[in-house]
Amino acid sequence: MLDPELTHVTVMTPRGIGAIASCLVLGPDAFRAVNDCFSPRRGKPLSVADQGRVLFGDWQAAEELLVCVRDENSIEVHCHGGMAAVNVIITSLVAVGCQQCESEQLHELLESDPLVRLAGQLLPAAPTARTAGLLLEQYRGGLAGTLQQILQDLERGEASAALSQLDQLCEFSDLGRHLVRPWRVCLVGAPNVGKSSLLNALVGYQRAIVNDQAGTTRDQVTVTTVVDGWPLELVDTAGLRDSDQPLEQAGMELTRACIESVDVVLLVIDASQPGSVNCLPSGQLEDPLLVLNKWDLVDAVAVAGPDRFENSEPGEDHDGVRVSATCGWGMERLLDRLSRRLVPSPPVDGQQVPCGDELIDAISQAARAVACGEMESASRLLKYWTSLAP
Repeated sequence: MLDPELTHVTVMTPRGIGAIASCLVLGPDAFRAVNDCFSPRRGKPLSVADQGRVLFGDWQAAEELLVCVRDENSIEVHCHGGMAAVNVIITSLVAVGCQQCESEQLHELLESDPLVRLAGQLLPAAPTARTAGLLLEQYRGGLAGTLQQILQDLERGEASAALSQLDQLCEFSDLGRHLVRPWRVCLVGAPNVGKSSLLNALVGYQRAIVNDQAGTTRDQVTVTTVVDGWPLELVDTAGLRDSDQPLEQAGMELTRACIESVDVVLLVIDASQPGSVNCLPSGQLEDPLLVLNKWDLVDAVAVAGPDRFENSEPGEDHDGVRVSATCGWGMERLLDRLSRRLVPSPPVDGQQVPCGDELIDAISQAARAVACGEMESASRLLKYWTSLAP
């Protein structure tokens, strides 16, 4: 916990290179610290600037930037987004007495509501606009209202109503855990079934080396991408087959370990050589998404025609999604199937999605407690996350 008597500085924008970075100076000496480093070009000096006023000027005569006075204890500094510019700001403020900290730590001083604080801490790490939007719902108090209603139901002894709402939140537990952490999707199959070509086709550029020689992919090749607004990490793995080569065997061991740790396995088969699936150990794959690649070698007429996007058909996951990675045919169908495998029931407008492992675990524990008739235990778990906490 940060000392509120000290003045702190942190970078509020996510890590990385961008056009603009925002630093926040918070504490009783915030005004003095910024005033020591900043000289406005024109207009009111910082000493008489109104709250919310944006001033353009120079930072120690070395950097042009913007400063905004939020209040007497809180000042924003907006500079160029490169790390060099950010480091100049932070270093100079530390030199005049500020304490550098992480943005997550400042949220503890800025926000007393634990749900808002948690969402605010996670928001900078949201990898897509869709996941950021769900975090914003919690940041704006949507989930707080839902938890308050559940607590009222528990106080009135309406266990079924409380449990119904808790179960609805639990349905989105997996989604909530992936709002800042991508799903991992592993491409598995025999050598030369087109896993690397498929990876390249899915992300739209050549990330993995493609070669007709079996065993080209020996180490795991990963790439992050977005499918229907959901973040995911694709992992291309070494082909599975019988081999006495130590290096290739090591690659296959990595493949088997990957299978155990990912969220979805894409089992890629050469549709022109369907026997390639027989190389995989029986029972090792649990409900994989079957991909019939090289369909252009099976039905050239179908591939040459329009790639019409169709909704899912019953059992098609098991029958296989027909694609041609080299032609780019069938990718839309595969991406749609993958999206619905990751998030079978996307939240509708107004549906709250809990975020953060600790909060999600508390909601799950509260649901189990209500189901067992332990109403007081459930209330204690939920009150911790609301303004009703002691």
